[in-house]
This record gives sequence, structure tokens and C-alpha cells, in this order.
Amino acid sequence: MGRMKKIIDYNTGEETIIPYTAEEEAEADAMIPGPTIPESITRRQCALMMLSQNMITGQEAILMTQSGIPPANVQTYFDAMSEPQRTMAIIDFAATNYFRNNPLLSDLMAANGMTEQQVDQFFIDAALL
Repeated sequence: MGRMKKIIDYNTGEETIIPYTAEEEAEADAMIPGPTIPESITRRQCALMMLSQNMITGQEAILMTQSGIPPANVQTYFDAMSEPQRTMAIIDFAATNYFRNNPLLSDLMAANGMTEQQVDQFFIDAALL
């Protein structure tokens, strides 16, 4: 059953309960805030999430978590970059925290076929790990 509203006739005091129209339902849904997208996740959370989505192997997740070593698919992306961007990207990847607003992250995820909405969901899910 959808949302209901109470209509009051102020002349008679009679109350009637009726369902929202489709437009009222859509307007009410639009007012419900979506999930908060974390500003950052840890390298550990990212590795666990990538592993759970079969983006990397278990060994790659361990190396990534322990020492910031990029998984093979990420390293391949870095290897296609020119210097000094390549070195800066590797340093960024080895950071303890990954920030959602980092352009490198968006580029890496896009290279893996992910949309911005999927990256947001990745961060939301990873933050729970």
C-alpha cells in the first residue's frame, strides 16, 4: 500500500483518507535523501571491495593492503601513462586513504567500465567493510 493522506473538510469537519497521486508519490520520494557518499575509504576497504567484486585476486588484495602495490590491471593502466603522471599515480595509489574526489580514482574506475554512480556505490559499500 502506498502513502496515504488525510483530507479535512473544514466546513463539516469530515476527514477522508485517500492515496497519494503518482505525482505526489514521486515528489515525496524525491525528498528522501539518498545514501551519503563517503569522502574517503581506506586502502584496506578498497582492496576488500575490489576482491569481493572479483576485480583483483586475493594475492593482489594482500599486496595492495600491506604495501600499496597496485594490482596488475591498475599497474597496466599506470604503465600507459607518461612521466611524471605515472609516478604521481603510483604514489597516489599507495596512499592510506582513497578520496572520492580524486580524479585518478574516477579515471581508474572509468577504465574498468564503471559509471560515476557505480563508483559512488563502491564507496558506500566499501565504507561498511
